[in-house]
Amino acid sequence: MVDVSPADLERVRALWRDLADAPGGFRQTELLIVGSDAHRLSPLGWCGIVELQGAVVVACPSAVADRVRHLLAGADPGQLVEPRYVSELLDPADTLGPAVLLYGRPSVGAQSMAKTAIGPVDIADHRVRAVCEDASQAEREETGIDETTSGAYLSFADDGSPASVCAWREWPHGVAHMSSLTARSFRRKGLGAAAAVAALDAADARGLLPQWRAAHWNAGSLALARSIGLHQVGSQFSVMLAIA
Repeated sequence: MVDVSPADLERVRALWRDLADAPGGFRQTELLIVGSDAHRLSPLGWCGIVELQGAVVVACPSAVADRVRHLLAGADPGQLVEPRYVSELLDPADTLGPAVLLYGRPSVGAQSMAKTAIGPVDIADHRVRAVCEDASQAEREETGIDETTSGAYLSFADDGSPASVCAWREWPHGVAHMSSLTARSFRRKGLGAAAAVAALDAADARGLLPQWRAAHWNAGSLALARSIGLHQVGSQFSVMLAIA
């Protein structure tokens, strides 16, 4: 059972209905396919797939909507974020994801970790940059840490070196989209949790609902999110169809 309040779950549904341009989406366990050139689930021209507690919305460009409806006729909604299943049905030219969507607030046990973190500090602070420089460009782009607007929360190693940073960018419907990055030198030491909890606590204090998105293969990010009390609500997947 998902340990997220009914009010928070409705906020999550409202967010993804908005991004999918699908007012009737996620109301029950079913598949809704929307043809919309205004949807924001995926890059321009792609099809975005979002599953929330078994209900699935597929938003795609209007020009391919009928084609997608035909290809997905009789599909199992529960498998539409599984790459192999989707590949068999849609034969995509490219894909992004899937990613796991987690929500919630830090558990009582995790909140004590935040005492060892500082923040908010400017994203340009030299300590934040030190963490970013000890990570690859691909990792920085995946986390989106450079696009955050909240101010950054930092945790430190025993020797005082900046170890991990967490911040967020505000999304519609009062959702705080979290970005977390730990320096390569300090990974697998539990140092990401302190910065993450501090950031989540700050977002919660502002009335925002923290959202954590992690690639399904990113075991470290998923373990961190779950260790501090976040819970999986759904998944996201994007596909670019091959030219018919």
